[in-house]
Amino acid sequence: MVAVLDFSVAGAELTSVEVGLLTDVSRATARETLGGGFTIITQESIQDLLKSHGKTLEQCQGECETETGKLLGAEYVVSGKILKAFGAYKVNLKVHRTSPPELLDAAVLTVHTLPELEDGVRRATAKILATIGEMGPSAPA
Repeated sequence: MVAVLDFSVAGAELTSVEVGLLTDVSRATARETLGGGFTIITQESIQDLLKSHGKTLEQCQGECETETGKLLGAEYVVSGKILKAFGAYKVNLKVHRTSPPELLDAAVLTVHTLPELEDGVRRATAKILATIGEMGPSAPA
């Protein structure tokens, strides 16, 4: 399973709806990039799984990505941050393996306008997930 956590934002004038849409773009790109070999955990499933552990998404935003992924039962976890720096928007995405905890890939893409963010998220997601797509899903233990 792959969990794409809700993106965080720093210094960029994005609404929660826009950030949610960009996270959904990343989830859809994960499905396209990885095909049917992986289950992509939906936002609703992430919320339900965390709720069953007495947590909320907001409580997990500051936690280590791999710990949140483990809590969700995901083998891989994608996290993202969108920020505005140096007059441009930066899309910073990472993919971690949850066990053993390991950063597998990261990407920072730069776009100059808000409308370019969607394509930036799509490209960054495809780039970082190509690594695990090549490895394929692990066999169940």
